[in-house]
Order: sequence, then C-alpha cells, then structure tokens
Amino acid sequence: MSMRWIKIEWWRWVGASFLFLFLLPLPLIDEIVASGRFENLCKENEFIFFDKKNAVGKTVYLDSVANHSTETKIAFIPIRLQTFRYVDVKTGGVIISYNILHADGGLLVRVFGVSSHGPITFKSFCEPKNAPYSIETFKKLGIYYIEPPVN
Repeated sequence: MSMRWIKIEWWRWVGASFLFLFLLPLPLIDEIVASGRFENLCKENEFIFFDKKNAVGKTVYLDSVANHSTETKIAFIPIRLQTFRYVDVKTGGVIISYNILHADGGLLVRVFGVSSHGPITFKSFCEPKNAPYSIETFKKLGIYYIEPPVN
C-alpha cells in the first residue's frame, strides 16, 4: 500500500465522519428548534389563577370549558394547550384555573413511530407546580371538589 492510498482513505474516512455527524441531527431538527420555544410556553403558563380570598369553604367542579383545547404548531411539532377551570357550584365563578401543555413528536417520530410518547429530545408535557387535580389536593386548599353536574 502506498502512502498516497493511505492519505486518500484517511480523508474519505474524515469526510464521511464529518458528513455523518453533520447529517445526524437533521431528522430531529424540528424537535431541536421547538424545544426552546416549548420551554418558553411552559414558563408563560406556569401560573395558577387562584381566588384564595373567596375559595376557602367553596365547593367546585371542573367546568365543561376545560374539555376543549387549543392547538398550535412550533416547527412542525403540534402543541396542545388545555385549560382547566374549576368553578364555584353556587355562583359559577372561576375559583381556580390553569393550563397544561402537551407536545407531540416531530416528523421523524410521527412518520416512523419511533416513540409513542411525544418528542425524543425534550419533555412533552408541562403543568404548573402544585396544580390541584384530586379531592386530596383541593382539601389542602380548603376547597371541596365534586364531579361536574350532569346536564
């Protein structure tokens, strides 16, 4: 083997490695771009509206409005914002309200079914810390939770 042959093979190996490393993130580029923007949306929705002054001793239920969700896209990633509103049984006024965000996977995940739980590169779900969701968590706030009335 001549020295010239070794140099050519070495450059091919370096070129192929560089090309591989450069192309590797391309199938996930939509998730890479969306991850920061999804994180910002999570920060914007990390608050809980809580009418503490009027809440203690109230009986609330999950309002039917909470069953709808708003969908948007960030870099081909479907994002769903779901609003939870708990209203006073007597007045219908909102006592607690917050948003939860869900992200689906990018094109690679959706086309090839790589993951069934959303994106590969970032957490697909966020909700405010200490968001009430059960009878026990509402009790800690001094609120009684009941199932929504049937219309």
